[in-house]
Amino acid sequence: MARRGENIRKRKDGRWERRYIKGRKPDHTAIWGYVYGRNYTAVKKELTIRKNSMYLLVRTRLRVVLHKFCLCSWLVASFI
Repeated sequence: MARRGENIRKRKDGRWERRYIKGRKPDHTAIWGYVYGRNYTAVKKELTIRKNSMYLLVRTRLRVVLHKFCLCSWLVASFI
């Protein structure tokens, strides 16, 4: 069954930990990232920052790929 909620846990050493998926390998297995903090809210805040930065990175990469595709399509169409 899939997990729900924040999935932030307290470790034995007193720190709080959260795992998140940073990306995928070519064989589609997950690449895990970890966030550690001294309290629950610090981990939650850091995770939000990291997720937002990953979203912007993926969005930028998609924009570059789309731009290259449109440019190539235009070049092919203009030479035909």
